[in-house]
Amino acid sequence: MSFFPNLPQNMPKIPNISINKGNRLFLVMLIVLGFSLFFVIDSFFIIQTGYKGVVTRFGRITREAEQGLNFKIPIIDNVFKIDTEMVQRIEYGYVTQVVGRRYQDNKSESRMITRDNKIVYIGWIMQYKIYNPSEFLTNLTQNPRVQYNTIKHVAEAEFREVIAAKSLDEVLTDRRVEAATEARLNIQSAFDALGMGILVSAVNLQDVELDSEVQKAFADVETARTERERKILEATRHSNVVLSEVEGTVMKIQNEAEAYKFRRIAEANAEVSRVTALSEQYAQNPDLVRINIYAEYMIPVLRNITPIFVESGEKLNFLDIVQLMRSVNTGPEGVQR
Repeated sequence: MSFFPNLPQNMPKIPNISINKGNRLFLVMLIVLGFSLFFVIDSFFIIQTGYKGVVTRFGRITREAEQGLNFKIPIIDNVFKIDTEMVQRIEYGYVTQVVGRRYQDNKSESRMITRDNKIVYIGWIMQYKIYNPSEFLTNLTQNPRVQYNTIKHVAEAEFREVIAAKSLDEVLTDRRVEAATEARLNIQSAFDALGMGILVSAVNLQDVELDSEVQKAFADVETARTERERKILEATRHSNVVLSEVEGTVMKIQNEAEAYKFRRIAEANAEVSRVTALSEQYAQNPDLVRINIYAEYMIPVLRNITPIFVESGEKLNFLDIVQLMRSVNTGPEGVQR
């Protein structure tokens, strides 16, 4: 009874293939050569410039391989090549579609809250590179997608904490640079604490936008601030003008006072010199000096009269002729004759 009834009965028989000893030896040598070649090729690997190799044995890191040709145990050892020179970047709040021209915003990711409970939308960039490949592979999974998400979420948490400690004015004004620096330091501290082997090179704030209502209120605040600064400038300008005038007046008064002081000193010195000279002359001829002094002081008195000097003994008297004639012409009762 046939188990394959549909097959024809007169099929040709398959010939028996026999392998002699020579062919068998050649096949064994070919297999050995192939395995040897595989082991030799798998024993060496090359690390390119800018990379470091991490050698693992049964999933455990054994060493780091530097640039150039390196050796490993075939099949048992596995090598991960990590780029330690390339600066990588993660974008938050937007995604670059065409570099320098087109971006796609991500409002849910960029939406943050400040210390004064104001909503702000911040797009920012973190740049980093891997400086310790062993820590990077040990404390992060070897799945690139999971690595990326872990790095992104840890950095985002630290950045949000920094913004939550700042007021809206600090985020929008010149304190932005300070906030970015603080965020970089905090993110680096978090990466070091987790042993991620990552060096944060920069944190940059790209765009800071306000919610529509907050933006209107902030515009009013900016207008008031500008008006205040304008009035301060006007007041300062007026103050400078008044101060200049007052300083000029003070300087003028001081100069006049100095001039008056020097003039009075000069006059006093001249008077002292004159008195000193008179004292010396008085010691030599007192009468002459007395007459000169008397005449000097009487000149203003005698200017309006016509005096007549009468010598009487040792005294020199004078009479006012005009007054005398006026008395003669007027009677005893004061009636003019």
